[in-house]
Amino acid sequence: FPEAVQELARRYGIPVSLKDLGPEGAQQAKKRTTAYEANAAAAAFYAATLASSEGRPGREYLKKRGLTPEIIRAFQLGYAVDEWDALRRHFQHRGISLELGQEVGLLAPRDRGGFYDRFRGRIIFPIFDRQSRVIAFGGRTIGDGEPKYLNSPESLLYSKGRTLYGLPQAAEALRATGVALVVEGYLDLIALQVHGVANVLATLGTALTREQVRLLKAVADKVVLVYDGDAAGAKAMKRAFPLFAQENLAVRALPLPAGLDPDSYAQAHGVEMFRSAWDTAQPWFSYLLEDLITTHGLDIEGRVRVLEELRPYVQALTDPVEQDLWLRNTSERLGVDAAALRRSLTSLAPISAARLDPTRNIVVDQERK
Repeated sequence: FPEAVQELARRYGIPVSLKDLGPEGAQQAKKRTTAYEANAAAAAFYAATLASSEGRPGREYLKKRGLTPEIIRAFQLGYAVDEWDALRRHFQHRGISLELGQEVGLLAPRDRGGFYDRFRGRIIFPIFDRQSRVIAFGGRTIGDGEPKYLNSPESLLYSKGRTLYGLPQAAEALRATGVALVVEGYLDLIALQVHGVANVLATLGTALTREQVRLLKAVADKVVLVYDGDAAGAKAMKRAFPLFAQENLAVRALPLPAGLDPDSYAQAHGVEMFRSAWDTAQPWFSYLLEDLITTHGLDIEGRVRVLEELRPYVQALTDPVEQDLWLRNTSERLGVDAAALRRSLTSLAPISAARLDPTRNIVVDQERK
């Protein structure tokens, strides 16, 4: 609440002092302010390191990935040298509390006391909120170390399930197009930005959450999911569809060829598909239905399995007209009696293979048994 008051006051030019927030609110607001300052200082340090002689490995890696100086500046990318205490020493020199550095996830405690740098030998991706404040960091190793990606832990500023990467950089393009492309990784997003596709946001190492869908709804009218072309990417998209249905936010799927992610696809085939992503993408329910048919087939048993897996998605549809249209489409695609299909998919009863056999003019009403 205190931060909401401060943000509204800033937006409308109303002066608000910490005293206006009360003792507890003032203390909380002051703590968050110092946390933002610590993150801003770390982002500036990592960016300066990337531009220095120590940052040469990072610059060579980014050049190899095709990133331009303009993109590096726009996203304030940085580099963490492969040392245990580079940022710690910088914080000490600047008089920034090391305990605060731990609270925001930049430093970690040593077993024998003291602190060490969380990010070492990595490209640094500052994560911004909608007000362009640094709230967290992601780091990608440029060598063979594990994990490949390391993200800030959750903190008083950062909740990964409530944040999307690239919001400030995409804001203008989102307003202009009304369409948000959602990808899975930092470099997937930046690769599209390099080629002029600016209306892109990325999740942060987690399955898409309801809070992120609501955030998308606040910045775009339509969403296109562009996940990796593998089983994990398909599974992640399917898990997200009910959230969009429940929030009544239009979403489509843009599946990529097997083994490709948005970055590798852009390098191999260009980005024209992403420029017209909404027109190119498949309606989410159609994508889901065809994927299930590919998996289970169209024999009797296969159709039973398809409809079993389809039921929660149908029930997630909050618009009765949309639900009706997709039920009709599914009935035609599977060759199943429309009335039986509706009763089955909108009920909690198990699906009977007998009721799905188009060669029989019999509907078994199991709900009455």
